[in-house]
Amino acid sequence: MNDYLVRSKALKRVLILDTCASGQVPRLTEKLFGLAQETITHTEGASFPMLPVRE
Repeated sequence: MNDYLVRSKALKRVLILDTCASGQVPRLTEKLFGLAQETITHTEGASFPMLPVRE
């Protein structure tokens, strides 16, 4: 499989997981600690090396 395609799929999985987790954090922290904690998520164009994904 094309290395770029593998990296693209891995990055997409990370972004989906990040979005899901950030939606749950306020509810869980309020339940556990009595105070909702908001998360800050954003993306920017900075490049960084991706580790290869093994399937």
